Amino acid sequence: IKAYPENPAFKHIIMKPSITNDLTYVNASYTSVYGMIKSSWKRSDDKFTWNIEIPANTSATIYIPVLKDKKEIKESGKKVGSEKEVNFIKMENGKAVFNIESGSYSFTSDAVIQPEKTKGYTSTPFITPKNIDLKKGDKINIDILCGDKNAVIHYTLDGSKPDESSSVFTKPFEINSSTTVKAQAFKEGNNPSVPTVAIYDFIDITKNGIQWEMYRGDFQNIPDFNKLKPKMTGYTHQLNLNDDIISPIRFFGLRFKSHIKIDKPGLYKFYTSSNDGSKLYINGNLIVDNDGLHGPVQKSGEIQLAKGMHEIQVDYFQGGGSKVLMVYYSSKDVEYRPIPGSILFKEKQL
Repeated sequence: IKAYPENPAFKHIIMKPSITNDLTYVNASYTSVYGMIKSSWKRSDDKFTWNIEIPANTSATIYIPVLKDKKEIKESGKKVGSEKEVNFIKMENGKAVFNIESGSYSFTSDAVIQPEKTKGYTSTPFITPKNIDLKKGDKINIDILCGDKNAVIHYTLDGSKPDESSSVFTKPFEINSSTTVKAQAFKEGNNPSVPTVAIYDFIDITKNGIQWEMYRGDFQNIPDFNKLKPKMTGYTHQLNLNDDIISPIRFFGLRFKSHIKIDKPGLYKFYTSSNDGSKLYINGNLIVDNDGLHGPVQKSGEIQLAKGMHEIQVDYFQGGGSKVLMVYYSSKDVEYRPIPGSILFKEKQL
């Protein structure tokens, strides 16, 4: 179960079984912002069975093992091809590739499954401490651990993917400024590990900050907060529902206001993942409209931004049930990630 790189947060899912000699069945699941993704397959000498659940508002590309072509595949006992939710794309390396919409599926393939000859994967390293915010002037020691003592850990400090030419981790090191640490383990005869990442954000509390305003009400959509009086106000350093924000369990609204510093001009993409509704504005322009009563949903929008400071505003309401709000951004030069507090300022900086 993987996220499609161009649709972060599992809006579009890649599901590709890896059938090795010692595997006869796999049960896997992942809880995304859209809901639970499930994959359960088993194989015998002449049959492959695969049960899949795709949450609402998402889609998936799946790879089903076959002997010859897609005619050998059935979904819920019927040959594939008649359902609009299941679209055949191509044959690729002994697998039929389909795009499917949200829903529950039960696929069978009457074919002799040849186990793939695969190398094992090196244990994934663990970076500690993980993803914490610090104040300007702080220092922190970073350690990287791996369960395989024979593996060699390579790492980078600029957010790029490590390879075997990257720095070798031998002992903990110190950082004192905003840094993205990425690590990957390598071992002869094995595939490299899955890369791991940790983000450290150093905040200047005298300059960085986001003003928040909390409103009470049983809202069905985001109201015009300009016409309402906030019950409480304050400052935080993250665009999410963190502990700095004093809010009730349900039936409330929030407005966040700050200035985002853009170092490189270009096309930027902003995302809100929320339950219930949210909207994101840049310089007064609506970029992301994720309004309405709904479960966890992510939506996005793009805007061309010049280098410098830009007003950013996020509106949110909670209309009952659970509460979620996360805000991300990305660009050609910025990997998809939460907007760091170190580039959000209380006032416009010259």
